[in-house]
Amino acid sequence: MGKAKLDVGFDDLLKMLDKLEAPEEIAKKAVGKAEKALLKSTKAAVKNSLINKGSSGLVNSFTPTGAKENQWGVYSVVRPVGSDSDGIEYSQKALWLEYGRYRVGNAGRKANSIEENQVQRARPWRQAAVNNAEAEVIRIIEDTISQEVDK
Repeated sequence: MGKAKLDVGFDDLLKMLDKLEAPEEIAKKAVGKAEKALLKSTKAAVKNSLINKGSSGLVNSFTPTGAKENQWGVYSVVRPVGSDSDGIEYSQKALWLEYGRYRVGNAGRKANSIEENQVQRARPWRQAAVNNAEAEVIRIIEDTISQEVDK
């Protein structure tokens, strides 16, 4: 039984995939399966960062793009889509949550510090989402590639 381990090195993995007939399709399949774990982790991280835990609109707006391919390889993105009932895009809300919000212009008054201009403190969620999903994503990709190699 063949076993694909990502800890052997990326170049070794590429050499193994080159021996297969359709490595891009295997990579797309593996990334497609793994994006579910990233979606779950992202929603959990955003929910943990919210002050008002009942604000499910932003949490539920996250959706995966599906596995895609570009010049660097196969990827998937989990991102917020749509807008709330006030017309504010969820992508903007996600940015505010990650980086905070600041006042623009203080009617001629100079602020003594950045905190004085801050309307909403940053409550980062992206790195937590990645960290919490990493082991599961790697496991899913390894398992998927191993299954394809064994065929």
